[in-house]
Amino acid sequence: YSPFVWSYNVAIAEELQSRGFDEIQFDYIRFPSDGDLSTIRYRYQKEGMDLIDALESFLSLSRKSIHIPISTDLYGYSTWHRMGNWIGQSAEMVADYADVICPMYYPSHFPPDFMKEEPYLERARKIYQEGTARANSIVAGRSLIRPYIQAFLIGGELAMGVPEYSAYLINQIQGTLAAPSSGFTLWNAS
Repeated sequence: YSPFVWSYNVAIAEELQSRGFDEIQFDYIRFPSDGDLSTIRYRYQKEGMDLIDALESFLSLSRKSIHIPISTDLYGYSTWHRMGNWIGQSAEMVADYADVICPMYYPSHFPPDFMKEEPYLERARKIYQEGTARANSIVAGRSLIRPYIQAFLIGGELAMGVPEYSAYLINQIQGTLAAPSSGFTLWNAS
């Protein structure tokens, strides 16, 4: 909610733009989602301003100063459904300001009972295919959809051998390419 923080981030983006970068990505803009959220106090929150309004104010300020493509990554859930004010990530609103939306449909981050009738590797393909199609429907052509592919293993997936891991990765890519998308980004923090 802090206009100072918005301006600070926009100033960094303006500097990068002036140095010749061809895209600015605002990574992971959102409000907290875990823990006891009732204890959070937002001292800069204006009366009547909700979470989506705060992110929209930041993106609107950014769009006025940034003339190269803007992208942002969003939780997979936030582009799968219209999530309301859960963490402020409204793909519908973000599409008014961002040229590219990068959903994170990481199969490991969906609950185990999500598409539980599907074998795990096929589930990965279906999550990306259906998620990308849903995101396109929500943004209605106002932004490109370029998902992040889960190129890292976590939890039970750490037990995957090379052939299974390769199929897991390929299924995510195939799912993305089967739906209208503007490509994908492989993500592995290591």
